[in-house]
Amino acid sequence: MQFKIRNIQNYSNLIHNITRYENDQGLFDEFYDSTNNAYKTKYTNYDSFLAWYLKEVNPGSETPFTILDQGATEPRLLEYDDLVFDRI
Repeated sequence: MQFKIRNIQNYSNLIHNITRYENDQGLFDEFYDSTNNAYKTKYTNYDSFLAWYLKEVNPGSETPFTILDQGATEPRLLEYDDLVFDRI
């Protein structure tokens, strides 16, 4: 008996649930166009998109996503590790 195993490169047909984070509607809107049911970038995985977007795009954005740390007076750029799980 032989098995053929291939390395899956695209999980979009396997993963249909998207992990959502607290107050992430603005980020989700950058990821997915709900009106046309289409992804706005090459990413079809929300977590992969967030890791890329928050590191590469957000710092140079005209209106970057920020977070205000407890006790801080100035907000700082939001990072992937700052996201808090909300729902699937």
